[in-house]
Amino acid sequence: MESDSNSLKNDKESLEKDRDKDMLIKELEEKLHYQQEGIARVNAKLSQALDRLSELRQEKEELQSRLEEWEHKKLDFKLQKHEKLEQEYHKMSHRAQVTKNQLDELRREIIFLNKVISDLEERGLIDYIKKRYPPSFIQYKNKK
Repeated sequence: MESDSNSLKNDKESLEKDRDKDMLIKELEEKLHYQQEGIARVNAKLSQALDRLSELRQEKEELQSRLEEWEHKKLDFKLQKHEKLEQEYHKMSHRAQVTKNQLDELRREIIFLNKVISDLEERGLIDYIKKRYPPSFIQYKNKK
């Protein structure tokens, strides 16, 4: 009987050990499941972060491209403005030269006309009666 009792006791202890092992296995499986869920959440967050990083990189590249395009347009605008100012300067410079040439020509004309008037005023009564004109007046008539 004692051996039956020992045997029962051993079976009981064995069952308790098995139950404890089963509980321990169950706890460890729950911990493993919880940790796997945690890893899945971390992987999901990592995936979202990588997606966001990819989007930010693409956005950065687009912004960089737009910035370069804007700087290029800005330089083009400055160049066009410079070229326009340069053309206006050349146009005004040419106009000033033409005007100067016209003024020089008119100055020579005025000097010549003053000489013609002076020569006509200085001619004598005999020259007037004989209709003799000074050479400057004859040159003036031939110019017309």
